[in-house]
Amino acid sequence: MENFRSTLSQFKSRVASLSVSLSRTMFNIEKKISSLREEETNIKKGSKSFDSRLVIIKKALQDKLYAKYHKTIEVEIFADLIDIKDLTWSNAIEGFLYNQKFNLFVDPKYFVEAYDILKDLLLENRFYGTSLVDQERIIEKNYESENGSLADEIITDHDGARAYANFLIGRLYKAKSLMKLEILVMVLPKIAIFIEILLIAY
Repeated sequence: MENFRSTLSQFKSRVASLSVSLSRTMFNIEKKISSLREEETNIKKGSKSFDSRLVIIKKALQDKLYAKYHKTIEVEIFADLIDIKDLTWSNAIEGFLYNQKFNLFVDPKYFVEAYDILKDLLLENRFYGTSLVDQERIIEKNYESENGSLADEIITDHDGARAYANFLIGRLYKAKSLMKLEILVMVLPKIAIFIEILLIAY
């Protein structure tokens, strides 16, 4: 009889453990389904899809800036600030931008404070696929894109995003055939670094 009670107790304990595990699994599945449905809705609306952690970080940064300054300070994702004119070049542009398309923009007046807040949010969310763009400094550098570069395909009315696009892909040339594909290497004498200018072929 004692053995039976012991076995029954162990069985109940195991069932309870499995129940908790199943509940957690179901919760995670429902959360994933909800995320996918939201992503599908955004795609249908023409919105761009981002990692949920990036969205959380963006909102948290904006909320913390609001709490400090008592007014809304917009936080924008670079990819949301730009569009691509000719989608033929979308893969090339996204490939070169890589994670940089997820970088964030805030009004330059709040850059330092936002930068400090963002560092903590990245650690808290264990997400390192974004950073804050110092758009004021980039604009001051007055980067210009070369004619025929990938930056020509970027559409934006945001001064910081335009300057950032010029900085990132304004020296990456397009080529319409493999015959025009080549690599040019330039040396900047004052700072002794190499810049590779790639002619992209399709």
